[in-house]
Amino acid sequence: MYINRQKIAELMDSDTIEPLESELEIEDLIVTIDSLNRKVDFLSRLKKNRVSTIDEEIDKNKVRKQKLQEVIVATLESVGEKSLSFPGVGKVVTKQPKGKWNISDEDALVEHLKKTLTADDFDAVVPTKPSIAKKELNKILDGWEKSGEVPKSVEREETRTSLSVTIDKNLGRRIDVDDDDGEDLSEKSVTEKGYDSIEF
Repeated sequence: MYINRQKIAELMDSDTIEPLESELEIEDLIVTIDSLNRKVDFLSRLKKNRVSTIDEEIDKNKVRKQKLQEVIVATLESVGEKSLSFPGVGKVVTKQPKGKWNISDEDALVEHLKKTLTADDFDAVVPTKPSIAKKELNKILDGWEKSGEVPKSVEREETRTSLSVTIDKNLGRRIDVDDDDGEDLSEKSVTEKGYDSIEF
């Protein structure tokens, strides 16, 4: 069986969604979806590999930078200086920041603040914001929708028909979706068995 790659490329590049001339052509699209799925999987793994490699290099350089900064601090302390200026190069200044507060028991702290602060000060430190439980709200909105009482502050999002595409792992043909020379692709054997499911 052959696949019309030129037609598939035209479908993917089109700005409009038009039905196929025949439902029998859907299998060509399934083959193409399988190919696209494999490309996305490869690119995702490649991206992850590149990101992890870059992250490792960033972390290594951060450690080196931190070490050099510690050497500068130790040197300034050894010569009794808090800052030094190097014209045409830069300036180094040591600061002794206040230590960061770490909260070990937030509930106990909130109770203590409630007891010791005025109501206004407490509200400024511990602001409370109402949150909506979406699951429960959806039930109420569904009921209001039936009776025509939905408030103007909410609106239902337009829904789209969803499609589940299941690809047979015994699929004996592949298509290179980037190849737009219009030539048909002959069958290639695949040894995998089972199914993959793709949600749109």
